[in-house]
Amino acid sequence: MSVIVLLTLKAKPDSYDELGSLLKNILIDTSVFEGCEGIYACGDSENHTFLLYESWASTENQQEYMKWRQERGDLNVLGTMLREPPIFETRDLIFSS
Repeated sequence: MSVIVLLTLKAKPDSYDELGSLLKNILIDTSVFEGCEGIYACGDSENHTFLLYESWASTENQQEYMKWRQERGDLNVLGTMLREPPIFETRDLIFSS
């Protein structure tokens, strides 16, 4: 069963543009990672916030992806640009068209 992950990233005001550029670059790797069925990202420049919508074939695929990002050090780099910890929400997909 597919799962949806909603990720909210609240950037430090002076890091918003840099974080946006970083996301554009690294999400290419996300989109081709095993089990990724699709990913969308949007930004709110007024509130310095990004929302990512990720569709994964399974929770295990998404967990492997996060492990890979951690091993590469990408999560540490992202963390330096955030004003608070990321917010992860996971949901079971019940409908898609």
